[in-house]
Amino acid sequence: MVCYYEFKCDKCNFEIKTSGPHEFIFVDRKIKALRHPSGFPADGVFLNIYCPKCKKNHNLILVEFEKRGGPWETKKENIKNEYLKNYADFIQEHPGEKVHTECFNYDAVKCPVCSFKEVIMHPEENINCPNCNEGKIKLHHEIIT
Repeated sequence: MVCYYEFKCDKCNFEIKTSGPHEFIFVDRKIKALRHPSGFPADGVFLNIYCPKCKKNHNLILVEFEKRGGPWETKKENIKNEYLKNYADFIQEHPGEKVHTECFNYDAVKCPVCSFKEVIMHPEENINCPNCNEGKIKLHHEIIT
């Protein structure tokens, strides 16, 4: 399931779009999103987030696999070490079970460019507008596929 979100400021109408999680493969070390549902082996899963500090969207890799595999459920042995920390609680509580994106520790998310922790991913309340700093970012439109 992929979600597409469009947010608007309730004061200045500033728009932000985010989406994910998306399956991806690397092509020339760049992320190439796969159609969803792809049914193809993937190199990992990413979110498209918005960073209020950078004032830009960035692709944030949630998980990267050692070998291309089924993107939604994989054994921890196929997750690259630097991404295992994002699933530590689930792995500790459910040893041997397949890991999937719902197990991801979203508290660990930060901007991949500037490391800012308060990125915008999905609908939340009380997010200050990064454009005018007076309004609040509100969910305007949502599509779930």
